[in-house]
This record gives sequence, C-alpha cells and structure tokens, in this order.
Amino acid sequence: MSAPAETLTKREREVATAYADGKSYRTIADDFHISPDTVRTHLRTIYRKLGVRSKLELLDHVGQRGAGGMLSARQLGDGRPSVVVLPFENRSGNIAEQALIDGLVERVTVTLSRADILMMIAAATGLTYRGTDRSPVAIGRELGVSYVLRGAFHRDARKLRISAELIETSTSLQIWGEVFDGAWGDIFVMQDEVAAAIAQSIVPRIRKREIENANRRPTNDLTAWELYCRSYHSALQFSRDGYRQAQAYAQQAIEADRDFAAPHAMLGRINFMQMFMFDLQNAEDLVQQGLVNCREALARDDMSETAYCGLVCTLSMIGAHDEAFAASERAIAINPNDSEVYNARAFAHANALSGDSRLVVSDSRNALRISPNDPMRWTFLSNIGLAQLADDQAGDLEMAFESFRDAALSPRAAWIPSAGAALAALEMGNPAGFDTHLTLARSVRPNLTAQDSYKAFGHAMRKSERVRRLIGELARHLPAA
Repeated sequence: MSAPAETLTKREREVATAYADGKSYRTIADDFHISPDTVRTHLRTIYRKLGVRSKLELLDHVGQRGAGGMLSARQLGDGRPSVVVLPFENRSGNIAEQALIDGLVERVTVTLSRADILMMIAAATGLTYRGTDRSPVAIGRELGVSYVLRGAFHRDARKLRISAELIETSTSLQIWGEVFDGAWGDIFVMQDEVAAAIAQSIVPRIRKREIENANRRPTNDLTAWELYCRSYHSALQFSRDGYRQAQAYAQQAIEADRDFAAPHAMLGRINFMQMFMFDLQNAEDLVQQGLVNCREALARDDMSETAYCGLVCTLSMIGAHDEAFAASERAIAINPNDSEVYNARAFAHANALSGDSRLVVSDSRNALRISPNDPMRWTFLSNIGLAQLADDQAGDLEMAFESFRDAALSPRAAWIPSAGAALAALEMGNPAGFDTHLTLARSVRPNLTAQDSYKAFGHAMRKSERVRRLIGELARHLPAA
C-alpha cells in the first residue's frame, strides 16, 4: 500500500513535483543547485517512500496539475459521486444467459454515465469481478468509488426479476434497494427503471427527463439485443476465435433489426482490433471495412460514442487525422465518462504529425482512472509510450519505456507494446532491455516480421526521425516477411 505524499521531506516534495511536472534531471538539478546524481538519489527515495514504480504512478500520487494542464487520476473524480456496477448474479442457472446479464450491466453503466454529475467506472472493469468472493465494499474501496451497485437476475419462463442494491463504501450501508418484476419482453423498460431509480437515489437533483433523454433505447427487438450482448461478450475474449464469433453474432443482430446501430459499431471495432492484434497483412481491407461499419452505425444513431471511437481509430490508420480529431471531440461531448472515448482521442493524437503528446498522457490517464481493470488497459499505456517515443523534442524516454513495459505485462496485450519497450530500451542504451522485450514480442507473435513493425509503427515513423531510425535497427533483428 502506498504512503501519503506528506511522508516526504520538503526537498523530496519539491523534486517529486518538478519531476511530475515534466522537468528533466538536469533542469531539476539546476533549479535546486544540486547534481543530477543527487536528483536520482532523491527520486529513488521518493519511489520507495510512496510505493510507486514508475513516473506514471508518481504523477498520480503527487495529485497535481502538471505541464499542459494534465489531470491526475484522483482529480478526475473530484466533486462527483463515483459508482461501479458489479456483475449481476445469475440465479436462473442457465449459463447461456450470462452474456445477456453482462449486457444488462453494460446498459445500466452507460445509462448512468450519461448523467454527467456521476463518475462511472466502465462496465469492462466491473465485469472483471465476476466470480470473486470479495465483498462489494472491498471491491469499491479498491477502486476508490463512493458507491457499489450489485444485483441479481432471475428468469423463469417468460417472467423476469431483477433485484439491485446500492452500497455506500465508506459506511458499508445499503442506502437503496429494489426488486423489479416484469415480463421477459419488458427488459428494456426494467433497465430504464433500474438506471433512473439509482440515479435519483444518489443525486436527487437529477431530473427524470434527463435520464430518459440519455437512456435512448437501442432496439425494440429482444432477439437483436440478445445477439448484440453475445457479440459484446465474445469480443471481450480478445482472441481470433472470439472476434469471429463476435462478428457472427453482430451480423445476426443486424439481420434481426437492420436499424439497430450497436452491432454495426461493434463490427467496426472488431475490424480495427483484428487488424491491430492479428492481421496487419490485410490492414487496408480491414480498415476500409471498419470505416463502412462505423458510418453505418452513425447513420442509424448519430449519438453512438462507440461508433465515433471506431471511426477515430480507423481514420487515424488511413492518415485522416483532422477528421479523426473532430470525431474524437464529438465522442467526448456525447459521453465524457467513457474510458473508450479518451483512449480513442489519445490514439489519434499519438499517431498524428500534429498530435499533442501531453493530451495523449492526460487522456490515457483519464481512461485508466475510469476503467482501471479494463481488458484494453494495455492500449491506454501503449498510447502514452508511443507519444513519448515519437516526440523527438520533448518526449520522455523513461516514461515511454515504463509505459510500454507495463502495457506488455498486461493481460491480453498484443506484441506491439513489447516492441515499443524494445525500441525505447535501444534508444536509452539498454541492450539487455532490448533483448528481453524483443523476445517477449516474438513470444506473443512468433512469426513477427520487419514488415509488421513498419506497418504497426508507420504513422510514428512519418512523425519522428527517432522512430524511423529505431525501427530500422529493429528490422535488422527480424525476417523481412
């Protein structure tokens, strides 16, 4: 457990603040009239006292605005009640309904997140606690949230019962609870009622009309909704087979309801992730298909932040950076409490010649705060690493290496952050680190080629002479194709 910043001496706090604000060892040494070696000694002591392992964790712990107005993770949620929705218990005994139950969790989370006075932890993080024997209060305190919502789902023939309770983590008290009974076909109405009741119990000032306006019902076809839930559930496996199954479910959902936007957006997301994780050889075709799918989604629902996020990523891959920036701003305006929208904007800026590396750091840290256990956490960290590595003038190589390294060690990480850590290690004069992370990249992608590295880091190479040089070095250690 980390210690409070107050345990530092006055000089240590000054050094920690300066380092978190983006200053180099040399600048800090000059400011305080000490040697760079003394700065390093102070930082080793600071890391040990605070229990942090990287500059990113130090940035969070110092809890200040740094250069460029970056917000610390703790500041993001200040002044707003924070909530995590945990997986609902499946009391039906039918494992086939698990995907639909997870879809309910996602739906309630999204509905609540659109009330901008609430700070919501993303559904992807909440779902990681399925099957745990830990108490809701312990989970809530780990995530640093004010309230935990848990519930149970029971389907009996055509009848449905959803029970839910809201627990205050600071007191362990249940401050609200209710049971919702209805017909199986009324599941959407029940979702509306659950979301509205919770929001009104936490923040009485939220008007029912605002919740109703935010809670746009995605489809009136129960079959299409269930198929979409299954697609979402399969995509979270982040595997070739998972993506294939997710595509099949999304296509079936579209056939059931062609006006339903969500499965089109899901297909766009799958196209991008398939390309990024497994199939760079067919990158052009997958990106173009992703653009089509995202635009099909937006033609049906121009308030779909998920579709905009997919559009941001695919536009970035074809070099349409200004359009990607505009789409990312639209996504954040629609839902400023979604980790995915911050991750998409960070990706766009990390890859664009005109991108803002400071915005990449602040957006990625916001995404980490909203969804700290997100299955795509490695992409949040990779964006930071790429932005720092490709900033030839002001990039922080230590932050680049630490971010890529932590991303590579995250569950389900692709080979790219390992390759990024190898590049950063090479530039820092760390041959052992280069060998270690190149080996890790090859273990994730045994048939890794030089052509893969050119495609994965193509935009960064156009942006940065340093990345071009480092990729040339990396390519000498890989087969051509």
